Amino acid sequence: MKKQNRSPLLLLTVALLTLGLLLAACGGAEPTPTPEPPPPTDTPVPPPTDTPVPPPTDTPPPPPPTDTPVPPPTDTPPVNLETLDSAEGGYTIQFPGNWFSSETFGFATIASAEELMDSPDPGEEGGVVVVVSGDTADFSDASPAAALQEVIDDFGITDDMEVVEGPTEMMMNGQPGAWAIIKGTSDNGTPLFSYAAIAINGERTAIMFGVTPADTEKEFRPIFEMMAQTLTVTEPIEVTAPPVDVPDSLGLLLYGDVINGEIAADGAAVWTFLGVAGETIDIIVEPTDDQLDVVVDVVDADGNSIIGGELDDAFDLEEVRGLSLPSSGEFSIVLRGFAGSGGPYQLTIMEAGTAVAPPPLPPGGSTIAYGNTVPGSITGDAGVSWSFAGSAGDFVNVTAAPFDGFDLTLDILGPNGLSVVEGPIDGSFDTEHIRTLELLEDGFYTIVVEGFDGQIGDFEVTVDLVNGGLPGNILFAFGALDEADSASGQPFPFTASGGEMVAAYLDPDFDAVLQVYNDDTDELLLEVDDSTGFEEIIFITPESDATNYYFNVVGFEGDFGEYNFTMAASDLVLLELAYGDEIVGTFNTDGVMTYAFNGTAGNTLEITVATNDEVDLVIDILDVDDNILDSADVELSGGAETLTFTFETDGLYFINIGDFFQTGGAFSLFLN
Repeated sequence: MKKQNRSPLLLLTVALLTLGLLLAACGGAEPTPTPEPPPPTDTPVPPPTDTPVPPPTDTPPPPPPTDTPVPPPTDTPPVNLETLDSAEGGYTIQFPGNWFSSETFGFATIASAEELMDSPDPGEEGGVVVVVSGDTADFSDASPAAALQEVIDDFGITDDMEVVEGPTEMMMNGQPGAWAIIKGTSDNGTPLFSYAAIAINGERTAIMFGVTPADTEKEFRPIFEMMAQTLTVTEPIEVTAPPVDVPDSLGLLLYGDVINGEIAADGAAVWTFLGVAGETIDIIVEPTDDQLDVVVDVVDADGNSIIGGELDDAFDLEEVRGLSLPSSGEFSIVLRGFAGSGGPYQLTIMEAGTAVAPPPLPPGGSTIAYGNTVPGSITGDAGVSWSFAGSAGDFVNVTAAPFDGFDLTLDILGPNGLSVVEGPIDGSFDTEHIRTLELLEDGFYTIVVEGFDGQIGDFEVTVDLVNGGLPGNILFAFGALDEADSASGQPFPFTASGGEMVAAYLDPDFDAVLQVYNDDTDELLLEVDDSTGFEEIIFITPESDATNYYFNVVGFEGDFGEYNFTMAASDLVLLELAYGDEIVGTFNTDGVMTYAFNGTAGNTLEITVATNDEVDLVIDILDVDDNILDSADVELSGGAETLTFTFETDGLYFINIGDFFQTGGAFSLFLN
């Protein structure tokens, strides 16, 4: 469905599409009723005089009616009219000949000036009308006034604006209809006049919705009224969308996947999935930026839409629910921005019925998606909350960063409403961090920010998947510094080419400093000591060929103790592991993840790898010349593998964890 306006009034009309009505629009009312005469006033009676008052006479009767009624004088709308005939929508409507129009899949936009057709706020700049049609059965009461009132009630139009007249029933080109006048103010502060009308013809219904700045009501109201009187509901003709040329896919999805991505301006994003004939699925796409109005299509291998053409039911969430696959094979989800818009989005694909709606949020609650940063403000005792959709196995980072240094607390509630971080967390007087939190079940999680001890202030909250949800590794290590090595520290080596992002998170029980060095030159590149507790470095490797680096944990002024260290990096970064390390990895398309290990002659290494996915795991250990020294591939898909290896010489070795069938998935690696 094509939309041209982002004002609250037109957002309402597009919201009607979520009922399956394909209704929305800007419309006309019947001619403005003649004002009632003012009530009589008390007229002073003159005192009696000697002058006789003539008796009353009979008032002459009015002239007899004629066959041609004479309408009261009004502003006459233009008589040079054009007709828009929507075969697919099943309606026709007339409009002034000097106006402009477009119609796509039954959704029509008609504007008083050409520049309004592409304006982000056309209703604030001149007269604009939209028209859509659908099934009358979607209303609980098919009488026109009740149906129009249902639109007003169901979509909360009175929350943002006021219905000042109607709904009032009338005949619209020989068909039952109703109209209403709505006045309000746009998000930009522009007073608006709106005219809504509904026409019903048996099983089919159409709504038109007109909007214009309030100071042009006198000019455009008669035109909206005239257009409403010409609206005629007919039987729609089914139109099949032509095959589309599908761009290259960004990857293969599995049911249950939640993907965060971005659509480039004037571009498209395509994801493929494999389906079996008769399977029923749900696809949910949510823009995570106000600039993106996402349009969704699902096509088969030949580019033919299996949902009847592009879906654009709303300005935010788009849902394809209960889609039954017509055949077995590969299908593509094609996403683009309406009118060339671009921005980030979250895509979910699930078996039908498994996606759940977010729970009711506490007062002040809202929604947030992976990759988003949103502002918040605490003005009283109540906290602020955001809900996001998570999947079992997701690793999540959450940050709450206050402005002007007020002290806040951070918590995350699971689908059951209980804290999953033993919160609220108040680890500092400034920014609060939750890093590499593993979600244990599918569902909606709630971020809660409160002011410590009643403090108030402004802040920002960010939530994201570790490594952006892309293939890569998360390294978990436990360590301890004693007094002797407090100054020199303990290194965590890695190798990366230029432009790679590697994150390190340090949670010590002492005052620690986190550093990053170039291991080839022993040059200190970066050092942080922001608090006496949590420290982090987000390091972007300098542009160069593959270079050796290491993060280093040292004690501040000789302090020492135990710590937890976490490192996150893409699959293109080679991590060097040590005894006791744990890796959570996600396979890349090659199906092989490689790690380095410094072995000592005579020492034994036990490697265990497990998965919750249907992955046939393989373990190989290699020397620096790529010779395979030992392997383990005993279990079938989903089974764990263990390899015990004794080093014959000192030196560098490589551990390969393989995905034999390259099906993709996650795994856990343990070194003992």
